[in-house]
Amino acid sequence: LWRKVPEPILCFDGDAAGQRAAGRVALKVLPLLKPGYSLRFVIMPWGEDPDTLIKTHGPDAMDKLLSSPLPLSEFIWMLETEGGELPRLPEHRAALQQRLKEHSALIQDPTVRSHFLSSFNHKIWERPERNSKVKHTLQINKWKSNVNLQKEAGPMAKTDIEKIREAILLATLINHPNTYDYIAERLGTISYKCSDLDKLRQEVLKVFSDHATIETNSLKEHLVKIGYSDTLKDVLSTEVYNHAFYARPNTPSNVVISGWDEIFGQIKAKDLIMELENAEKDFAEHPSTDSWNRLVALRKQKIEETVNELVY
Repeated sequence: LWRKVPEPILCFDGDAAGQRAAGRVALKVLPLLKPGYSLRFVIMPWGEDPDTLIKTHGPDAMDKLLSSPLPLSEFIWMLETEGGELPRLPEHRAALQQRLKEHSALIQDPTVRSHFLSSFNHKIWERPERNSKVKHTLQINKWKSNVNLQKEAGPMAKTDIEKIREAILLATLINHPNTYDYIAERLGTISYKCSDLDKLRQEVLKVFSDHATIETNSLKEHLVKIGYSDTLKDVLSTEVYNHAFYARPNTPSNVVISGWDEIFGQIKAKDLIMELENAEKDFAEHPSTDSWNRLVALRKQKIEETVNELVY
């Protein structure tokens, strides 16, 4: 590709598997870099590939994605900071610096290696208010594909991604009642942020518990009858389906399960990160054996989940 263009753009699916693949490519290309030659990255909107995107939204949608790709160095930064957020604790910041140093060391060309290191160190140690701007800019660049499409879709520009994820889990179960035995127990372990969705979730699980063989249409009729019409429309909406094609009716079961697992994992990972941050704060403010043990247990859980994700 470098024979044709100095910075080819590589495009990856927006799901976890696509992002892992992009991460592997980013690290593999580091030893090959030379002045003036690199890669740029585009991550597709959730549930889309170039074919479906162009069919659904037209060629302009793809052009918009390709107009603002992430440079290789910025993409690695995004990967290591989970979206551009600089760690709050100094030990975490030091760990980030070490990881970025190890990545930079893979670069054989001394000039390119020096510039990568300088760029990463500058991001880590610059002023906090500047970090906020960097975080904001990087997040805009990373998710610009979604934002551009959302602007064309009107209300989508104000999408609450946490609410969408919670809705996806419900839409999948409602449209695919045969997944109840696989989904139900884990769905009940999530702390829903949206109260309306939480009430709907509890009712759906109750109905399935009482009527294990209920079909989708009968379930929807019941939910509408007892006052969940508006919430149900939000859950079974085009907006939700655009983020999770597998939640639609008539999707093959193996695809449904795979998609549901991924969204569930994202929600649980976010909850664990928040819990870990609270535990760190609690130990810093109220050091004790109990607060330390809780912090250690959560850190161990985070490591185990990270390892499982890498193995998968």
